[in-house]
Amino acid sequence: MSETIPMNDRDWEGVDLYNEGKYMEAFHTFEESWKGSESENRNYFQGLLNLCGGMLKITADGNQEGAVSLLGSSLKMLGQVDPDHVGIDLKKLMDEATYCMDQVKTHNPAALTLFDREILPKIHRKAG
Repeated sequence: MSETIPMNDRDWEGVDLYNEGKYMEAFHTFEESWKGSESENRNYFQGLLNLCGGMLKITADGNQEGAVSLLGSSLKMLGQVDPDHVGIDLKKLMDEATYCMDQVKTHNPAALTLFDREILPKIHRKAG
């Protein structure tokens, strides 16, 4: 991949929605870009979609297995993206998502909706 993956205003709105904990709204926003993206960019947007899904499994459904599966899939997809070609801090996001997934794996499944929200990964814009 030689070009930067474009992030339009709607994508940045999705980032804001995600960071506000509005995961379903962010999902629908990223889905628009995923549907219209070139094949090389699809992994990036698919990774963001799976991240949103994982957050929903934690915060709304309390589905530990689903959360771990979606977070793992998100990390796999985002791991195929060159971090130099996106406008977000991909390394930080992946580090936070990995930590979150590890914590979810060991959390009491019956109380997953009470999971510490401070551990949930955030999407950060690249500095500079």
